[in-house]
Amino acid sequence: MPKIVDREIRRRDIVGAATRVFATRGYHATRMEDVAAELGISKGLLYASFATKDELFMAVCLGLVPWQDLAIRETDPARRLRALLGAIVDRYEHAESFFLILSDFWTAAMRGPRRERAALPATGARFYVPVRAALAAAIRAGQRDGAFRRAADAATLANLVIAAIEGVRLQHQLDPRAARKPRVVRAVADLVLRDLAVTDGTPPRRRRRVT
Repeated sequence: MPKIVDREIRRRDIVGAATRVFATRGYHATRMEDVAAELGISKGLLYASFATKDELFMAVCLGLVPWQDLAIRETDPARRLRALLGAIVDRYEHAESFFLILSDFWTAAMRGPRRERAALPATGARFYVPVRAALAAAIRAGQRDGAFRRAADAATLANLVIAAIEGVRLQHQLDPRAARKPRVVRAVADLVLRDLAVTDGTPPRRRRRVT
């Protein structure tokens, strides 16, 4: 067991070092020895965890935003969804190198050699799985409780939320004052809850169950 734990810790440390190097040097200029030097380990140890630079870069991309522990304890469906949006925004805030590395990802995926164009989109498709699942689960839980409109498409709304949050965060990088990020995030929550409303355009409240 200790060997497995040590191996996992080493992989995590390598991904952290590689994230810093890729953000500074860029994907194409980064060499595996640069990552080994950043971490102060031999190339042999690095290659024992990641066989190629592509494999390491994919691990970096998948770990850019800490999606772990998106569980929200709030029981009211509307407040739970708002809290979840806040948690997602907070995760993006902790991903300092997100856009730097994501720009390299898209360049390699769209303009790189055929090998990269084949492998990277498959990795990118996995990136949003945890956050999309958390959003859809929160919406479907509210639908089961009768607080949200059952006909609403949870998966589509989840994608809308992700696109809006990433879009306003990108604008914030360019022009923080004009982006009005907090207001936009609140407006996105209002928009989603309005679509989920059972009867009218006001954000729904949890219905009490008759016993």
